This record gives sequence, C-alpha cells and structure tokens, in this order.
Amino acid sequence: MQKLNVYKFDEATQHWVYCPSKVDSQTKTITFATHTFSNYTIMEHAISFNDIKKHWAQDAIELMASKYVANGMPSGKFIPEGNITRAEFAAMLVRGQC
Repeated sequence: MQKLNVYKFDEATQHWVYCPSKVDSQTKTITFATHTFSNYTIMEHAISFNDIKKHWAQDAIELMASKYVANGMPSGKFIPEGNITRAEFAAMLVRGQC
C-alpha cells in the first residue's frame, strides 16, 4: 500500500506525474493538495532494479522510483553507490512536487 500514489496527467508531456500524497491504511483514504483542475488518478507503480537486491536502501529506492522521483539507468540498473550531479538532484526535487 506504500506504493499507492496520486498522479496527475500532464497534457504537455502526455505522462502521469506523481503528486505528493499520504495514504492512511487505517481509514483507507488518500489525501493530497492541488491548486489546479486536472485529471488525477490513484495507482500503484512498482519498479525494481537489477543491482539493488539486498542493498540497504532497496526499499527507499523502490519507493522513490514508484513515485517517479528517482530513475534508473537505461540498462535496468540503478547504481546505488554511484554519484549524481547537481542537475540530477535538482530534477529529483522537482519531480517530487505536484
């Protein structure tokens, strides 16, 4: 249930974009804030990478990937011990916003 999220459809890019949301499993509700009228949906996006099995950050990496915040490499790897640039870090911050 942790990978269940709210997404907004971006008409310009024709892609679903993650919107920060909170899932309350006890009340079975999802809350999120928006300032625009748009198409929204709730879905689960489960993703994993070949090189993070048994890595200490596997759960966090998969959670951020499910929210489209963190991306892997075209090879299907994440390279968890690799470096990221300032631009890649800034892109993750932007993707974390709705």
